[in-house]
Amino acid sequence: MTEKQKEKLANHVEWYKPRRFNGENMYYLTEGEVVSFTGCEYTASNAQYEINNSHNRKLWYSQLSNFYFFDDFEGYYNPVIKFKDGSSCVISKTFDESSFFQKVKNRRFKVDIVSDAPYIFNKESKVWDTKKLITYQDAFNYIRECIINDCISDIGDLLKTSNAYFLTEI
Repeated sequence: MTEKQKEKLANHVEWYKPRRFNGENMYYLTEGEVVSFTGCEYTASNAQYEINNSHNRKLWYSQLSNFYFFDDFEGYYNPVIKFKDGSSCVISKTFDESSFFQKVKNRRFKVDIVSDAPYIFNKESKVWDTKKLITYQDAFNYIRECIINDCISDIGDLLKTSNAYFLTEI
């Protein structure tokens, strides 16, 4: 992928980015901050974690267990957590919402943002149906094809930006 294609993709995704509302809750972590997962609220298909005992700092499990695509769209990153004992694991392959919380609750983690993996799938996009994309691999291949053929606008809102995290227990 050329630098011009990277820039074109970044601009395209930004253009289709959903508008953010200024709600009272913060659903993100910042580079270098130290966090602790201090509470958990389960939904039918996700979990929302309270951060640092603050009722307005929250993070969804799906934010930690996503596919994050590199800016050159040559591959993807799954968020990793590294523990004090030296072990590390890919969050989405090791835990479900409950077992993740049991493993991390009340421990402290330093946050690193993986800056070269800024994209995730927009699962609400209508492109999934209009292009008959069934699997994540189908969608990945479709996006790569659009990039290769310089048809980035055909991606529509299939991608959005998000922060990929690497958590290190301290």
